Amino acid sequence: MNPTGVKLEDLTKDLGEFRIENASLEAYKGDYFMILGPTGAGKTILLETIAGIRTPDDGRIIIGDRDVRNVPPEDRNIGFVYQDYALFPHLTTVENVLFGLEARNVPNPRAKAEEVIDLLNLPHLTDRYPRTLSGGESQKVAVARAIAYRPGVLLLDEPTAALDPQTKESVRAELGKLHEELEVTTLHVTHDQAEAKILGERIAIIMAGKLKQIGTVDDIFNKPIDRKVASFVGVENVLEGKVVKFANQVATIDVGNFQLKAITDVEQGPVYVYLRPEDIFISDQRQSTSARNTIPGTILSVSHLGQVYRVRVDNGLNCFVTKQSVDEFDLQQGKKIFAAFKATAVQVRLSHT
Repeated sequence: MNPTGVKLEDLTKDLGEFRIENASLEAYKGDYFMILGPTGAGKTILLETIAGIRTPDDGRIIIGDRDVRNVPPEDRNIGFVYQDYALFPHLTTVENVLFGLEARNVPNPRAKAEEVIDLLNLPHLTDRYPRTLSGGESQKVAVARAIAYRPGVLLLDEPTAALDPQTKESVRAELGKLHEELEVTTLHVTHDQAEAKILGERIAIIMAGKLKQIGTVDDIFNKPIDRKVASFVGVENVLEGKVVKFANQVATIDVGNFQLKAITDVEQGPVYVYLRPEDIFISDQRQSTSARNTIPGTILSVSHLGQVYRVRVDNGLNCFVTKQSVDEFDLQQGKKIFAAFKATAVQVRLSHT
């Protein structure tokens, strides 16, 4: 593979009822770059514009060192995989993979097709038709077809969205392995936050056609830029408050029901406080811990969410705890508890941001 970077500069696409507005990002050469957003955020439209399926109204699309805004899709050195696979139903697996190679007049197409089929562990499916393949198998064939001619950039449009949980995990593992081996620059759109965390080296959040935040996994999930991003990435505790004291990088913030301490550069003014529910520890008595914040409260509800339980407390906090904690402290509605969390777990933003 000869991966190339992808750079968008103020990309705009107006579809009347929807608009991608001034989208700027850069996926570095060899990046696994996730574009994460809710349904209807514009993720697929953004990919299709990069691929040349849609023509932007404004802005630049730079692949490698070329502005490809007016370059046809087949000349952009891009492989594209849609959520619904888009395999040719009348062609076998090997014929589907061969199609793109032969269309581009790639030398030794059969050898290259067999090579990528081996790479994705698909030799047993070589002569099978799409109608006989499972969802996971179909998706792997679609990926094989997209990378067979060794594009510099691979675009993935929600490649695991239609798969069951077990198959989804298998395809994710295959995508990670493939990227590690080929180092192709990959832009992968998804609404699945777990998928973004597992595969992404860097992540862009897109909401209502606007790129809201770009950063590492830690930046996105632990340091959201505003309330909307915080809510989307699972920061269930978004509190409004005011800095009432600041000394040695520690702010004391009044959030109404209680005061808390946070490590921050924000010295004064109205703020939003973001605190992930899994960063809060619950006990039935005040304990000596390294946590600077220990807040009393009464449990409003305890809800089972699968692997964790959500505990809602009357002080305004939502907490995630394990079954072990529920059993150990007999957590139930009406019980008085203490919620503890570290000052470093609290993210603070000025309220106008």
